[in-house]
Amino acid sequence: MTITIDCRRKLKQLYRKRLRRTGRIFRITLKNIQNYIEELLKKQALHPSLDEILAPVRQDFEESGMNEDEILEFFEEVREEVWQEKQNAK
Repeated sequence: MTITIDCRRKLKQLYRKRLRRTGRIFRITLKNIQNYIEELLKKQALHPSLDEILAPVRQDFEESGMNEDEILEFFEEVREEVWQEKQNAK
């Protein structure tokens, strides 16, 4: 599949800067930018977003009926339990 993207000059400059920072590319060409954008799209397609990862957790909390303070208290209790277990293991 071929996609044509009309990039503004500023966007091209940003991509060039990012490519230079990677240290992999010394001469910035249109092909380098195309490859870089293709790599970004591939990563996006293969890896879920943070929202997608957290969706089941958010749904569980919503269904639990706990309010924000109760959720924070729950995590604090769990954190304390883990800390206590580490202290006892020493």
